[in-house]
Amino acid sequence: MLIPLVVGFVAGLASMAMKSGFRIIVGSASDPLDRKDLILELAYPAGGFCLSSVVISLLSSVMFGVSNGSLGKARLKYVGVDVMQSAQAVGRPSAMGLCMAWVLALIGVAIVFGIRWIARRTGAQRAATTHPRTIVSRKSIQSTTKKEHDDQHESTDTTGSGVRLP
Repeated sequence: MLIPLVVGFVAGLASMAMKSGFRIIVGSASDPLDRKDLILELAYPAGGFCLSSVVISLLSSVMFGVSNGSLGKARLKYVGVDVMQSAQAVGRPSAMGLCMAWVLALIGVAIVFGIRWIARRTGAQRAATTHPRTIVSRKSIQSTTKKEHDDQHESTDTTGSGVRLP
C-alpha cells in the first residue's frame, strides 16, 4: 500500500515540475497576476490526475482479473487474489499520491503569492514612510493667567439627571 502511494506522489510531482509535463510556473515578481491563467494551470493537472487514477484502477482490475485463475484442482482451485480488493489496494493509494502531489503544488503556489503580496505591502508602506507628508499647523500660542482661565471655565450649576454612579 505504501509503494503505490510513493510512486503516485513522485510521478505527480515530476509531472507538475517537468517541462514535458504540466510545468507549473509561478513567474517573476514583476509579472502581473492573471488569476484565470493560474486557475487553468492548476486545473489541468487536477483533471489529468483524476483521469490517471481512473486508468490505474481500470487497468489494475483488468490485470488482476486476467492473472487470477485456479492453480489446479481440489485445494488449489480457489487460490488467488480477490480482484476488487487488489484493485483497491493499488488504485486508492496511487490516487492519494497524485492528489498529495497536486495539493503540495497548490500550497507552494499559494506560499509564493503570499510572500509576494507581503513584499509588495511592506514595500508600499516603506515607500510611504520615506516620503512623509509635511503638515504645517498655524496655531497661535496665547498665554492666559489663572484668573482668565477660571473665568472661561465656570461651573454651570445645572441639575443632573438624577442617576449616580456608586
